[in-house]
Amino acid sequence: MTTTATVPGCPVDESFDPLSPEFLADPYATLARRPGRGSPIFFAPSIGYYVVTSYAAIDAVFRDPGRYSAAVAQAPLAPVVPDAQQILLAGGHKPQPSMVSLDEPEHARLRKPAARAFSMKRVTAMIPTIEATTARLLDAVAGQTEFDLVAALAFPLPANIVFSLMGVPEQDYAQVKQWCGYRAALSFGRPAAEDQVEIATTMAAYRKYMRDLGGGGGGGGPGAAHPGRDHLDLVLAVVRRARDHHRAHREHRPPPARGSRPLGGHRAAAGPDPGRRG
Repeated sequence: MTTTATVPGCPVDESFDPLSPEFLADPYATLARRPGRGSPIFFAPSIGYYVVTSYAAIDAVFRDPGRYSAAVAQAPLAPVVPDAQQILLAGGHKPQPSMVSLDEPEHARLRKPAARAFSMKRVTAMIPTIEATTARLLDAVAGQTEFDLVAALAFPLPANIVFSLMGVPEQDYAQVKQWCGYRAALSFGRPAAEDQVEIATTMAAYRKYMRDLGGGGGGGGPGAAHPGRDHLDLVLAVVRRARDHHRAHREHRPPPARGSRPLGGHRAAAGPDPGRRG
């Protein structure tokens, strides 16, 4: 269990704010300006999380799932206002654990069956599509002396491949990418109340689209005749079976006894936030 004691030796950086315009514009320069380069592990009151910045410390966290949990990996950094919550609930938003936010052994119970949908044969079959998509994206910036590599290739390439696997029609790629950006802003940003309402509205539209895509909205969905439809059906079937198994297992296990606090996007069971009650 957590206690009200302060974690011994853990520094607190009152000035660090990863959501500030300065940090978002150039995070590396902001980190470099921390006094004495700062401790690689510190608490940031601006977000209520511990922050881990060095490779060695991050590697240690990821290799110690018994102490550090992924339970809040998808939890919004900022509280969601009631109006936005109502829109999300009305749109069918039902938060539930995913592979990103599950610890072992539950993570493996979902990951292993889902991995069957990405066998070597299926991944190898994707190579021509990946190569063709890469060539098309690079052709779009051919002749330019300078271009943004992330915007031109690193972001759209994996997104377009995933959308193809999901059966999203190519003409909808831009809209789906925009919706995904809205979700990221709500989960990992600090949007104002009115912006949260707008984001929640777009997320509800995104969920409806995805339900229709999977055939849950009637009519077979917009991706019913897409070449990736067979793969989408397999992924959905495997994930549903894995989640059913996870829920059945969870209903027959006792609740966890350990307390937890956030650390670097995960939760640390080692101690509480400085000055806060557990």
